[in-house]
Amino acid sequence: MINKEKTMKAKKKLLVITAAVAACLALAAVVAWFGVTAQHPDEVHPCVDPLVSHAAADIDDHAVLGGEPAKHDDDGEEDGHKDHEGEADHDEDEGHDEHGDEDEHAGCGGEAHEGDIKLSASELEKFGIVTRKAGPGSLHNEISLPGEIVANADRVAHIVPQVPGIVSKVFKTVGDKVKAGEVLAFLESAQLGEARVAYLAKLLDLELVKIDLERARAIHDNMRMLLNALKKEPTLVEIRGFNYKEIDENYNTLISTYAEFKLARKTYEREKELHEKKISSEEDFLAAENGFEKAEAAYIGTRDSIRFAVVRSLQEATRLVKKAEFEAKAAEEGLVIFGLARADIAHLQEDRRLEAHGEHLTQVALKAPIAGVVTDRHMTLGERVTDETDVFTIVDLSTVWVNLSVFQRDLDSVRKNQKVTIRAQYSDERASGVISMITPFVSESTRTATARIVISNDGRWRPGTFVTGNISISEENLGLIVPKKAVQTFEGKKVIFIEEGPGVFEMATVQTGRSDSLNIEITSGLESGARYVAKGAFELKAKILTSTMDSHAGHGH
Repeated sequence: MINKEKTMKAKKKLLVITAAVAACLALAAVVAWFGVTAQHPDEVHPCVDPLVSHAAADIDDHAVLGGEPAKHDDDGEEDGHKDHEGEADHDEDEGHDEHGDEDEHAGCGGEAHEGDIKLSASELEKFGIVTRKAGPGSLHNEISLPGEIVANADRVAHIVPQVPGIVSKVFKTVGDKVKAGEVLAFLESAQLGEARVAYLAKLLDLELVKIDLERARAIHDNMRMLLNALKKEPTLVEIRGFNYKEIDENYNTLISTYAEFKLARKTYEREKELHEKKISSEEDFLAAENGFEKAEAAYIGTRDSIRFAVVRSLQEATRLVKKAEFEAKAAEEGLVIFGLARADIAHLQEDRRLEAHGEHLTQVALKAPIAGVVTDRHMTLGERVTDETDVFTIVDLSTVWVNLSVFQRDLDSVRKNQKVTIRAQYSDERASGVISMITPFVSESTRTATARIVISNDGRWRPGTFVTGNISISEENLGLIVPKKAVQTFEGKKVIFIEEGPGVFEMATVQTGRSDSLNIEITSGLESGARYVAKGAFELKAKILTSTMDSHAGHGH
């Protein structure tokens, strides 16, 4: 009994001491406030008033506590908790009222109110806001396959010199974009220089034999004209009047035998006439006849020989031209094999002087066969490269391959020409395409098949990027579907922005249901037919968060 009384006294004493300390602290705060008010009555922050009021209330409460100890029982404790909860609710409501009065409590801190968001026309354009009418849609039952972006192997070019040489100039390096036909580097090649000189020599030979052919053709034509004219047995005076520009040594031989033939025939005819008149002897007649026959035979033989000779000369000249043309063409193709462009060969044909080409005779231009990006380079100035050196790699990235790994359990669901939605794993990039190829085998190392999709690339898809491919194998129609991007998370709740008017949006809490890779079902919080922000919802949320942060920054004490 004595111990119980001692314990009660100790508790009373402890309560009195605690109340006294609290009262002293509250009184000190009041005195400090009066001191500040006295010195700067116009500069007291409006948020100080509530603090003083609470301090005064604390003094009264602690004064009561100091007078008589409270009774503690189960019911009393429960009632006490209920009273405190009611006071807390009351204080919170008062706090909201105070924040609603902007003139009285501007800058005193507190929670931002949810309300309409107003955007100007320029902000709508800046944020890329796109609204859409809420309505039904379909969700797809999908399988997701991991994959990777790789270069389109059909659009990769490996540049290998077609002739060995020394690197003299390099214009491109890794990462540079190139156009088809653009010069990447220059080599100096003695082998190509020799081939160019040989080609120029062949062109010169061709030019000379063509001249010979023209002369042989002219001789042939003129000789035929002469032979046809001799059939009419013109006089030597008439023959001298023929104007043949191109003729050879056969002309003199033919005319000489023709003159002898004419003379022998004239002598024979005279001796024949005299012999018939018994004026000339038999011996003279026979001699004249013999001379005529020899001259006629000589003329005919010479005529036919010359006719054959000029034809043969024309044929030989034609053969030499064809041979020279073949050799020149072979030399030209040799230059092409060495990598010389047709335009450069045409330049050699236009000017066949060695001095006109100078140092360019040994120069080799390495050109890009396709437009693309240089992804690899293996050459430096002064380095000797061979016709087996891969000096440049160019990749055309206007299209890329998406190689998806198809697990064995999904092989029956994946087919050629199926539509696939591609999503980058570490960004928000998306694309779509169709399966163009599925390997007819399963890799021994991964035990997966490969499904390939070819997609256009504007620079966003880099080879090596990991992606996920979603393939729809069935679909289900639902009452209210929106894009996944339209639903945002704000203060732990899923929200969507509803358009109330031009540039005016309300943030509404929604409940979501099923989803696929692109869309999500809305089960409550959005009415069918209402216009909502389909694109730009994240930017709207960011604007709200920024505004809230600015507001709290202005309320700091």
